[in-house]
Amino acid sequence: MWYLAGLITSDGSLSKDRRHIDITSKDYEFLQDIKDIIGIKNKIGIKFGGKKKQKAFRIQIANKHLYDFLLSVV
Repeated sequence: MWYLAGLITSDGSLSKDRRHIDITSKDYEFLQDIKDIIGIKNKIGIKFGGKKKQKAFRIQIANKHLYDFLLSVV
């Protein structure tokens, strides 16, 4: 759980809707491993960002309880 909290802190974000957690990485396999570890079946999406519109992958998790937990440990 603490690894996930650290990962979200470094490579993720909490949405303003107080429900969604986003984890972004250039490494698709890394996100697949995260999905397997936390036991979710969410799709890994693609997004483009930065000045060069670089390609990255992301998992978006909708879990209010996890979101609230993450806020409580900040």
